[in-house]
Amino acid sequence: MDKKAWLTEVMKAEPGRAGDYGQIKKATGVPALSPFHASDYWYLLRPITWVPDADDDPRFGGVTVPTGFVTDFASVPQAFWNVLPRIGKYTYAAIIHDYLYWCQPVSRGDADYIFKLCMRDLEVSAVHVAAIYSAVAAAGFLAWNNNTAARQAGEKRVLKDFPDNPLIGWNDWKKNTSAFAADC
Repeated sequence: MDKKAWLTEVMKAEPGRAGDYGQIKKATGVPALSPFHASDYWYLLRPITWVPDADDDPRFGGVTVPTGFVTDFASVPQAFWNVLPRIGKYTYAAIIHDYLYWCQPVSRGDADYIFKLCMRDLEVSAVHVAAIYSAVAAAGFLAWNNNTAARQAGEKRVLKDFPDNPLIGWNDWKKNTSAFAADC
């Protein structure tokens, strides 16, 4: 299924349903999203949650990503999009991971491990889980450090007001500081 068809299906899905993708085991809230112009960043129109299995590491509680959180899905370099596009069966887990990388309530290693657990719960293939997990474990420090610097510079990623202009891009919208809720 191509990107546009997947997003159309997700946005039509009812809360608590996973459309044609099967029931999500340890996750609630089908991601309803809206794009900024150029579709490089998207924001959640309702919250999503992931809860670990009882046999997972007891340090990991659930993660709820709030309405208005801005994500870029999986941060896969464009050269690899034919093999691992920015969206896929792992998209839900990527949004959870983006939120953990932005707010940093846990260590980077724990955020990566939660990403791995969430992908497993979403029945992402073992090959994709291994590839994605290895990539974030090896290079995720770049995004982690960039997020730390952006937050320290005052950037926020949780909207309280949504754009009504379909031509507004993320780089322009984030200058509107009154449009953001308290972050993390």
